[in-house]
Amino acid sequence: MDINEAVVAFSLYHATGEGVTLFVVIASSVNHAEHVFRDKVPEYYHPGLTTFKWDDPSPDFAEVKRYIPQPVLELLANNPKGTTEHYSHMHYNLS
Repeated sequence: MDINEAVVAFSLYHATGEGVTLFVVIASSVNHAEHVFRDKVPEYYHPGLTTFKWDDPSPDFAEVKRYIPQPVLELLANNPKGTTEHYSHMHYNLS
């Protein structure tokens, strides 16, 4: 799959005293990415669901892209479109 055709579905949640939670799904289409997101992410975070194409220049998306490891991108790029997806969940609290 051409990584520039990949779709990223994510939710970036900030809560004072609770930290930051990031859920990320990468898939080959908007429907696939949203389906995996809704299947794996608790419903509480669904209203924050945002999708971008990988090559979208948005500064909001640039923040999320920093947390996607290079080996994941290589795996997606080396497999046929529709056969591979990635899901990750990250949480940090510095308070």
